[in-house]
Amino acid sequence: MTKQELLAKVNELINAYSCNPALKSAAEAYLKAQDKASAEALIKSLEENVCSIR
Repeated sequence: MTKQELLAKVNELINAYSCNPALKSAAEAYLKAQDKASAEALIKSLEENVCSIR
């Protein structure tokens, strides 16, 4: 996945109606900073707030 594709996915996440507010905040922080710390925070928030349907 290219960086542009990744940024597009993060934007899709932010714009999703059902996006958890904490996850949305982490995604917005990632878009603003685009550094390792904000990426790790986004990954952690994804792990905590997204449920898989199997």
